[in-house]
Amino acid sequence: MSLGLAIAVVLASVAVPAVFATPGDKPAVAVPVPGPVTIAILAATMAAGVACAWTAWPLWAAIPLSALASASLWAELPRWRWLAGAA
Repeated sequence: MSLGLAIAVVLASVAVPAVFATPGDKPAVAVPVPGPVTIAILAATMAAGVACAWTAWPLWAAIPLSALASASLWAELPRWRWLAGAA
């Protein structure tokens, strides 16, 4: 995997959620999108991070990352429920 591609992926995973947001979820919204779109962006970012970790990292590093992603998902559920209603 190239360093340039890795940098591009990290920048995209930060920039996309920063630009596209649901009104009321963040103080400033550059491009307003419905709540389900925000959920899809966040879920895709988490899933891609976990998938890449299992592909590129050793097992001892991928397991804790997967646990952290699961904990993050659990912590995000109330927000995602609110976003699901913010269509």
